[in-house]
Amino acid sequence: MAAYIGGAEKLDYEHVNSLERCLFCIERGVEAVDLADVQLGVKGAEKIAKVVAKNNTLLGLRLSGNKISDSGAKSLAHALYSNLTLVELFVSNNLIGKSGAKALAEALERNETLVKLGISRNYIGNEGAEYFVSVLRNNKTLNFLKLSHNNITASKAWELVQELKRNETIIYLGLDGVEDADETLKDKLKINLKKNNDLNLEKEKQLKDEFEKILTKGTKGPWRRSKLMVIGQGRAGKTALVRTLLNLPFKPDLKSTILCDITEVNSYKNGWRDRKRDLDRLDFTTTLAVRAAIARESSLEKFSSTATETRKKPVTKQQPETVPVAAPIEKENIQEETAYAAGKNDAPSESTPSVTIAEDGPSIPVNLLALPPKERAKARAKMAEERRKKRRKKGEVNPFLDRERIDGMLKQQLHKKAKNRVTDLSYFIWDLGGQDVFYTIHHLFMTDYGVYYLVFDMRHLLAEETLKQESIEYLFYWLNTVRLHTTSAPILLVGTFLDQVGRESLSQVNEVLMDTIKRSGTNQVVDNLEEKLSFFPLDNSNGEGIEIIREITHTISEKQVHVNKMVSIRWVKCLDDILSQKSEGWLPLNKVKEIAKDCDIVSTTEVSTMLALFHDLGVIFHLTATHALENIVTTNPAWMIEAVGKVIRDEKFHMFDMEEIQKDSLEEEVRRMFARGIVTIDLLLHLWGKNSEYNFLMDLMRRSMLLSDWNFGSNENA
Repeated sequence: MAAYIGGAEKLDYEHVNSLERCLFCIERGVEAVDLADVQLGVKGAEKIAKVVAKNNTLLGLRLSGNKISDSGAKSLAHALYSNLTLVELFVSNNLIGKSGAKALAEALERNETLVKLGISRNYIGNEGAEYFVSVLRNNKTLNFLKLSHNNITASKAWELVQELKRNETIIYLGLDGVEDADETLKDKLKINLKKNNDLNLEKEKQLKDEFEKILTKGTKGPWRRSKLMVIGQGRAGKTALVRTLLNLPFKPDLKSTILCDITEVNSYKNGWRDRKRDLDRLDFTTTLAVRAAIARESSLEKFSSTATETRKKPVTKQQPETVPVAAPIEKENIQEETAYAAGKNDAPSESTPSVTIAEDGPSIPVNLLALPPKERAKARAKMAEERRKKRRKKGEVNPFLDRERIDGMLKQQLHKKAKNRVTDLSYFIWDLGGQDVFYTIHHLFMTDYGVYYLVFDMRHLLAEETLKQESIEYLFYWLNTVRLHTTSAPILLVGTFLDQVGRESLSQVNEVLMDTIKRSGTNQVVDNLEEKLSFFPLDNSNGEGIEIIREITHTISEKQVHVNKMVSIRWVKCLDDILSQKSEGWLPLNKVKEIAKDCDIVSTTEVSTMLALFHDLGVIFHLTATHALENIVTTNPAWMIEAVGKVIRDEKFHMFDMEEIQKDSLEEEVRRMFARGIVTIDLLLHLWGKNSEYNFLMDLMRRSMLLSDWNFGSNENA
């Protein structure tokens, strides 16, 4: 007895006939693997589960007919807690009983990616089926569940079918082979599944309509992104921490970071993963629009259900009937956004126009120069919006997003993927080099918009006095640096090498840290309340301690104002278009203005304000101190960091390719740079290339006090 209402995306399964070939395909990035009827057994299932747990490319896995039993099912269930990509799992005909069914069902209480589960022709019985009653009640992702031929009786099947009244996602429930099943049960199953299918189609249509409205009208949505700044002494385990956060294998021989590495990650309830390797990654515009559409859809659903309940209640004179109004779509408020940069971009132009401001009263002509900075920003924004309205009436404005663009965004049901992760966050992880020589540039990247991981080697705080004091001074330096350049950004102290220190020594480490924190005067350190420590101990070799760090980071970030900031989709669309052209790492400001104009952002003030916001949020890098700096918008900070890192580096860890240096006869210049800190123009051109933005990089290093000019007499190249 089965009913399958609605279609499904088909995966391209690769059929293999051995465990070795299966593991090879999974690690190679094959989309879906079918390894059926090869007698894997428990050990084979355990090996596959171990690989699947850390894999982020596999979408489908078929292991039917392999005698994996309850133990193998438990291993696969454990993998579902950390795997973030698997959408189909078939383990039919595998001697799985009630304990294996329990493990898989409990995993589905937490897993948010699995869409199909086939566990037919096993021995789960009524007790095992009971666990899936709970799955139908709580899981919001699964839409295909096959429990056929599992010694389930009609009474238990009725419980499963009845649960579909509350479940709104299941569109297939396989119950063939149910003992004593009658036509009434079959009919009820079909009715409930059709109800779910119709409901999903209606919701999808509503969501698509809201999605389209938001994209075409240019409303706002929540930003939901933050920065994680990983700082600390060199060789303390900062890069290893980043790898542990992303569930990547531990590498004890990692090279030291030059200046900074940047990784963009998506966070989920059951783990984090590098956005470059995230199969569900969406551009900024799509993600933001979907979140706004979902919020709107949810408010409409709430309005509908509340209104229905209200209509059912009797209306009395003492208690008049009231119907709550659904939250409206938040329309774009350019004035508020432009006011963000008031004081930063308020320098008057040569010819400052007058503007008529009409709020609720009559129009009053005023001169912009006569207004305070914030009011001036609002006035300019109002002028821009009035110009935009006039252009719309004349038909001069290009549509924000055309029908083809919207349909493209909705392919592969991207809105569904974003809906399942509406509460998730994305982070830009900045792994700053820890050698002293890099410290002079770190302040350029520091901002209140993020969370700081101050990483230290716990072994050093327990070592002989000289090494201990050195480590303490580094901690003191970083605590003061963050306090100097931020006002409220939280700091998590992360102590590494837990495996070598042992938990019995944590109290001793904590005493040293408490004294250092007190001496620094900072109040930004986040306590580890769970372990009653002022820091978070971590073993990068096996990941012990990383879960609490992830959880605390997520909790803190959720409360930060910038994470929940409502950002104009018009601006975000412009950001996506800017970042799509970041192959060179930067764009001239005039090109950015052209891109902005295509997104209906025509005011120079609005462009400047938008760039200032995205700079503070850490998505781009844009300084305005000099003409050369202002004319470059760095779309990939790694480009700028790499260029500066070719000059600011530690000879002990980061040496040049001397063969290339010798070809240009620059050995003496390199020696002088490391020995005396003097660099020639010839060497800079060799390191940066003659086609690079030489003036921009020179001004950047001058403004950050990394370089000062020194005239060597008549030698123009010095």
